[in-house]
Amino acid sequence: MLSAVVHFSLLLGPPLSSEFFLRFVAVHSVLFEIVDVAFVLAGILLIPSMLTLYVALRDINRTRVNVAIGLASVAIFLFVVSSVIFYSLVNLSALYEGAGTEAQRAGYVATASLVIMFYNWVGILLAGSIFSGATIIICLVIRKSLLGKAPYYLGMIAGTAGVIGSIPLPGLPDLGLLSLVLFTFWFIAIAIRIKRLQ
Repeated sequence: MLSAVVHFSLLLGPPLSSEFFLRFVAVHSVLFEIVDVAFVLAGILLIPSMLTLYVALRDINRTRVNVAIGLASVAIFLFVVSSVIFYSLVNLSALYEGAGTEAQRAGYVATASLVIMFYNWVGILLAGSIFSGATIIICLVIRKSLLGKAPYYLGMIAGTAGVIGSIPLPGLPDLGLLSLVLFTFWFIAIAIRIKRLQ
C-alpha cells in the first residue's frame, strides 16, 4: 500500500520532468528500489487473493468469476511487468549522473521519458482500469454470495473509483489513490468474511 502511495504521488502528482525524476532517483536510489520491489511484491501477492476469491465464488456464477479472474490476471501481469520496467530508472539515473556529454544526458532523459510514459499508461492507467473492471464483475457475484453486503458495496465503490481514476481526462477527479485505499479495505473485508464462514 505504501509503495503504491509513493508511486502515485511521484507519477500522478504535479508533472515532473524526466530529468528531475532521474536526479531524484539518483539521490534516493535505495528508497526507490525498496518501493519498487514492494510494488512488485504487492502485485504478486494479489494472485493468491484472487485465487481465494475464485474458489469461494466459482459455484455461484462460474462464467462471471472466470471473466473477472482472467481480467484480474491480465491486470496483475501488467502491474508487475511495468513495475519491473520502471525499475530500469535506477540504472538510467546512474548512467545519467555519469554521462560526459549533454547528448548522452539527453538520450537518458528521452529513455526515462519513455519508461515513465509506459509505466503511467500501461502500469497504472490500463492495468488499473482492467483490475477495477474485474472487481466490479466479481462484486456482481459477491452480491449473491454469503460474503455479505459490505464487501459488495466496498468493492463496487473501489472498482468504480478505479475506473474513473483511470480515465486521464481533464476535469475528472483523480480517484486512483482513493481506489487503492478502498481496494485494501475491500480485500480485508473479504478476508474477514471468508474467515468467519469457515
